[in-house]
Amino acid sequence: MRRSTVTALTATLLLALPLQLAGCAPSTSARPAAPAETSTMEDPTPEADRRVLETSGPLSDALSSDPGFGGIWVDDDHTVHVVMTAERLGGAQDIARYAFADGPPTAIPFEVGQHTYEELVARRDEISELLPPLRAQGIGVSQWGPDVELNAVYVMVVDLEEGDEQTIHEVLGDDVVVLEDEAPEGEPFSGRW
Repeated sequence: MRRSTVTALTATLLLALPLQLAGCAPSTSARPAAPAETSTMEDPTPEADRRVLETSGPLSDALSSDPGFGGIWVDDDHTVHVVMTAERLGGAQDIARYAFADGPPTAIPFEVGQHTYEELVARRDEISELLPPLRAQGIGVSQWGPDVELNAVYVMVVDLEEGDEQTIHEVLGDDVVVLEDEAPEGEPFSGRW
């Protein structure tokens, strides 16, 4: 599902501190929204934002230190999703129930992920060390990082050409999601999330 940039930024800012204190990074999807994804939101109201805040904060506080925590992400409908590894899913759902004295302000979908957020960050760091050979071959990796929604690490490439994806997988591994960077001309961005 697509997430709006506004929602993703709001959730990122509000989740960053509790997750950093727990040893995690902000937990919205790190994959940047494409320009077409930033123009609409299903419910761009203060009420929708309030629900996100009232849901994501307690969830982050309760679950971010769990060894099976895969992250939290927010979709276009302002629904907060929790990703957990299979062996920790049941316990996480119980913990989440207790995080809300009167019940959560909205339904909270729990999803099974193969990787924890900590593992995704470690994989991102490995990829950081492997980028120079790709860049030496003219492959313009502009961004890379964890994508909580996909439960994978992505690399974003400027001017993705035929054969680049295969080369990227040969160097970085088949578990990496390759996306084309459609950044506006003259606005280069390079970094990791």
